[in-house]
Amino acid sequence: GLERVSPIKGVLELTGDNWNAFELSLANAIEVQSTIDDIGAIDVHVDIVVGTADPFILPAGIRLTEQYPNVTIRRVAGADHLIRKRTARVVADLIGASTNRT
Repeated sequence: GLERVSPIKGVLELTGDNWNAFELSLANAIEVQSTIDDIGAIDVHVDIVVGTADPFILPAGIRLTEQYPNVTIRRVAGADHLIRKRTARVVADLIGASTNRT
């Protein structure tokens, strides 16, 4: 199945039971998303945390979003698409900093 070609091994399991959910998530979260436009249209600061080794991130999308004045891109060196300890620490620190500002 597709799990054999996944760029991150051991995290994707596709079966007949979950195929429909997987297909719907691709359609709704990737194919018809408007995230970049949505981020540009809001009036609040947005931190985007991205791993430099994430095989699913499109560099063009990052370049577009970092042009918005309300966006800061936080790159986690060597991190992939999964939220592991180093990425989780960056996210937790951003949440903590945001909470302390309010």
